[in-house]
Amino acid sequence: MKKLRKLIKESLLNESMTMHIKDYPYKLNLETLGDISHYIVRILEPVMMKDFTPEEIETVRGFYNDITPDGDGYFDETGIINFYTRNFPERVIKPYLSRVKYELSEKNIKMGEPKIEDSSIRRTPVVRIPILKNEYEVEHPPFVNFSNSNARQIFRDVLNYDDGEIEGSMFSVPELLMKISTAESRLFTFPKKSSNEVGGKNKNIYDFKPGQDYMEGALEKIKIFVNWANERGYQTIYLG
Repeated sequence: MKKLRKLIKESLLNESMTMHIKDYPYKLNLETLGDISHYIVRILEPVMMKDFTPEEIETVRGFYNDITPDGDGYFDETGIINFYTRNFPERVIKPYLSRVKYELSEKNIKMGEPKIEDSSIRRTPVVRIPILKNEYEVEHPPFVNFSNSNARQIFRDVLNYDDGEIEGSMFSVPELLMKISTAESRLFTFPKKSSNEVGGKNKNIYDFKPGQDYMEGALEKIKIFVNWANERGYQTIYLG
C-alpha cells in the first residue's frame, strides 16, 4: 500500500504542475461529496494498516476506488457516498463507519444512518453513507494546475520566464502581476485555436497544441490566483 501511494504521488508530480502560495497554511477541502470521499479514504487508511493482516491488505489494494459518490454527485455538497465493501473483513465495517461518522462530525459534516445493500452493478455489498448537511468552511486559494508542457509554455512563451526559472522556482507576486499585465501581446504568437495532433506508429498519440483560446484562459486563471495571494499579503508563489 505504501509503495502504491508512492507510485501514484510520483506519477502525479511527473505529469503536472500546480501553483502554490509560499507560507500559506493550506487546509483540508471538504466542499463536495468527492472531497469527502477522499477524506474517508484518509481516515480509514491508517487504521487499516494496524487492523489488517498483510494478506487482507493485499486483498483490498486499491480500495480508494471503492469509496465514491453515488451516480453523478461528485460535485454535490450533500447526498450519498457508496462504500463498496468487497473483500473487507466484516469485523471492521461497523467500527469503521462509527469512526467516519465521528471524524466527519468534527468537521461540521452530518452523516446519517448508513444502509447496507447489494450493488447489482459491481456485484458486491455496498454501504450507502448519507451526507445530510455540510457546514464545513475553509478559505483556500483557487486550484490552478497545468500539464508540465503547458506550464512551461505559459511561463516561458507568455510570461517571459527562462526555462530554468520555472519548475520548483519561487516567483515574486509583484513581478508576476507586472508580467501578466504585459503578457497579452505575446498571445498572438500562438495559433488562434488549440488543436490535437495525432502521431506515433499506430496513430494513437495525441499531442495537444495550445492556441490563443487556451492561453487566454490559462492566463486569466493565473491572474486570479496571483491577485488572491496579493490581496492577502502573500509575496511568493511557486510551481510544484
